[in-house]
Amino acid sequence: MPSTSPSPGVSSLSCHSLRNSHHHSNVRFCRRADASRHAGLSRWRMVYRSAMLYRIRKNTRAAALPAVVFDFDVTRLDPVEPVRLASGGELRAVAGDASGGTFFLCDGGPVLYADSEGGAAIVAADLDAVIRLVVGVPTCPDVVSDAPDVKAMRASFESSYAELKAGEPGIDQVRAEVIAELELGQVAVDELLASLSRCLTELSPDYVLLNENGDEYDPL
Repeated sequence: MPSTSPSPGVSSLSCHSLRNSHHHSNVRFCRRADASRHAGLSRWRMVYRSAMLYRIRKNTRAAALPAVVFDFDVTRLDPVEPVRLASGGELRAVAGDASGGTFFLCDGGPVLYADSEGGAAIVAADLDAVIRLVVGVPTCPDVVSDAPDVKAMRASFESSYAELKAGEPGIDQVRAEVIAELELGQVAVDELLASLSRCLTELSPDYVLLNENGDEYDPL
């Protein structure tokens, strides 16, 4: 029977190289696994590390104002139907509104809004941004159809907000109170509208929402 021992000089070096290669492969695999695990943890820690979302959840007054006045309720976490991202990415409900719409945190950080009529789109770059949006542009649903024309969005906002003020004369005071309560600082409507336009037109195509039958939601 032929000897299975490595011949000196060549085979022993090959075995040593294989062992080293196997070791380095394991190290690379472990590093990739650690990086993936840390990336996943970091994404979902965003839900709890959002300073404003934390204030809303822990402060009764701060929770009531966005829910009652701006229809952003952090206790409404059940969408009207099971949904998923076409990409297979993570999707987590963070708030809802009285019409049955739901705000979802997507795996990369953006916030997607899905209404109860089968429409969906990215509306904010992150959790803090979506809270600024619903407070700064409380008639947001009335302006999305004008994107990407920010001037047209501004005109729609001014018109719809005037109607809102006619029915809710104290809305300016309430907005000021919410901005102070949540420490939002200056909320510039033009900047919010420009950001919303970018989210609707540039980010939304990468986050297609599907229902349980695999049907795509329409753009907002």
